[in-house]
Amino acid sequence: MSKPIIKFLQEPPIEINCQEETEVKLSVVPNAPGICKVVLSTLLQSCTFDNGEAQMTVEVECAEGETSVDCQILVKMVCAEPDEYFTLLMAKAINAEEQTSYQKPIEAIIKCQPVV
Repeated sequence: MSKPIIKFLQEPPIEINCQEETEVKLSVVPNAPGICKVVLSTLLQSCTFDNGEAQMTVEVECAEGETSVDCQILVKMVCAEPDEYFTLLMAKAINAEEQTSYQKPIEAIIKCQPVV
């Protein structure tokens, strides 16, 4: 049983605009065939993902012998106040054997301007 490996494929900071979806790109080495869950989260209390949560999860199908899978998560944030927020995004991978690994957090800027 091996832990998966996950990493961001973008340079920091990742810029997220509240009015549109932003693509966050990650690479996962699942180290096990089956469904691998990729969890993206933030500690910023003023903003959540548009699902109302501080994290979002996508599932990636990993075939036997597959060494690496790239995935894109479409992120949209909702913030309490219009402002520019600086935060960290964290990524976690959970493979089909329930083994978990984390990626070092990456800086992000969330730009939420009032809609006129």
